[in-house]
Amino acid sequence: MAARALVFDIWQDIVRYSVTYILLVFVVISAFAVIYYSHINRQTTSELEVLLSQKDELNIEWRNLLLEQNSLAEHSAIESKAKRLLNEYLLLGNKQNNDNLAFVMLLRDQLNTQLKLLQKQEDHKKDFNKQNNEHHAQIDQLQQQLDQVNQQLILLKRIDQNINGRG
Repeated sequence: MAARALVFDIWQDIVRYSVTYILLVFVVISAFAVIYYSHINRQTTSELEVLLSQKDELNIEWRNLLLEQNSLAEHSAIESKAKRLLNEYLLLGNKQNNDNLAFVMLLRDQLNTQLKLLQKQEDHKKDFNKQNNEHHAQIDQLQQQLDQVNQQLILLKRIDQNINGRG
């Protein structure tokens, strides 16, 4: 009989303080939610920093490629002049001795090398633009996630303040 009375007293205490228990559960849940979203916020911020540093590295590489392109543009002007002179030379006469033939072959090899370098530069430029666009998209996505996490964190703090204000 005493055990029944004890169980009944415990049940009455639980019912009497049920609102307090429910509020306690909500406070604990909101505390864990704040901890979780703070962690997510830190992770997202860390990922954003990594992507921003990669963006800086890509911008440096882009500047270097622009410098290389300018350098190759000068070579391109030399190349076009050499082609023009070669065509003029070939049109002037068909008499070619071994020295002239060697000179022409040398010019052709240099022009081919220039063309390969220009193609390589163009390939690097395309790869860089592709990577740069991908990184910008990732940065935008992470920024949106960070904004969402910050909004959720603000809401959780308001809920926590409301619960603590009632308690």
